[in-house]
Amino acid sequence: MKFTVNGLSKRYKTSHILTNVNFDFDMSVCNIIALIGPNGIGKTTLMRLMAGITIPNAGDISIDNSTNLTYEAWARVNTIFVPAGERGLRNKLTIYQNLEYFSALSNQNYQENADHLTSLAKLFNITNFVKNDFEKPQLVKRKRHLY
Repeated sequence: MKFTVNGLSKRYKTSHILTNVNFDFDMSVCNIIALIGPNGIGKTTLMRLMAGITIPNAGDISIDNSTNLTYEAWARVNTIFVPAGERGLRNKLTIYQNLEYFSALSNQNYQENADHLTSLAKLFNITNFVKNDFEKPQLVKRKRHLY
């Protein structure tokens, strides 16, 4: 599957975030892509555009796929954007609540996913952990060593 970005530009009011960005990559050749650069250069904006969350002011993104969907329609069904540094709602939810949210976003059956998560949590003996909020501090019992 090949992605092509052609002349992509994005601005918010008078701020030009991306201007005439062009690249392509073939996911059949590589399945890990790194996007690196200094703060404020437009990495998150580009990822939002690639995920179909934001509409470009100019240019387009295309994909060669067998479904004949437009890129925007394909992205709505096949992508989920979770920015790593953002401390939004997902950090205040339990793992099960996050699973419910992302199951809905990706049109998957939450109960099947939750049952699978429960079985894995039991297998790894982490059932209490998966019920906690991400931001809730985890209490760890420590032995005090006396020397």
